[in-house]
Amino acid sequence: MFCALEERDVAQLKRIRPFKGLGEGDLETLTGPARLQSLARGMSVFEAGERVEAIFVILDGWVKLCRTGASGSEAVIGVFSRGDCLAEAEALTGRPHADAATAVSECRLAAIPAAHLRACIRTSPAMALAMLASLGRDLAEMTQEMAELKSCGGPERVARFVLSLCEAERCSTVVLPYEKRLLAARLGLQPETLSRALLRLRDWGVEVDASTVRVADLGALRVRLGLTVR
Repeated sequence: MFCALEERDVAQLKRIRPFKGLGEGDLETLTGPARLQSLARGMSVFEAGERVEAIFVILDGWVKLCRTGASGSEAVIGVFSRGDCLAEAEALTGRPHADAATAVSECRLAAIPAAHLRACIRTSPAMALAMLASLGRDLAEMTQEMAELKSCGGPERVARFVLSLCEAERCSTVVLPYEKRLLAARLGLQPETLSRALLRLRDWGVEVDASTVRVADLGALRVRLGLTVR
């Protein structure tokens, strides 16, 4: 179901890349025809092979991007949350969706028509540069994430994910946002490997009770992971 964006949604878009660098006029022009889409868990955002009608900015919730192989097996490309954009590249090239996107929690998305986005880019150099910069950062982050997955063991991958949740929520107790099977796929682990990693994290001050995770000392966990203490 689509409806008009609320004032708070427009305010949130101002803080989301690639829009936060835009002037007030460019932002209003870009978001003018945007619509709010609310989805329940399990509902489709778009399917592989579909024509690209819009880019989607996640305002709340989590969305998984998956690709189905010839054998029918599903590969999780990524799981995205508040502030992430979906289908930017496809909207710019006009190619159909290569992957399927599905809500893995209740979601609120801002949908900006692809044709409108392209028209804005043609008339605004600032908007074109902002989109290019955003895509470049996405590629750099994906490369960095792939490098970390290859160099980190199971406990380190899980600990980094938990730490990112805690820092996003600014607290030391968080609830896993989606099921552990999907989390394992997101981190490139087998489900049984994830279970063993969660057990090992007890020695690192991380306690897991069902889907609730508590970190005794966020600073100590960052040090354990070799990250700079904030």
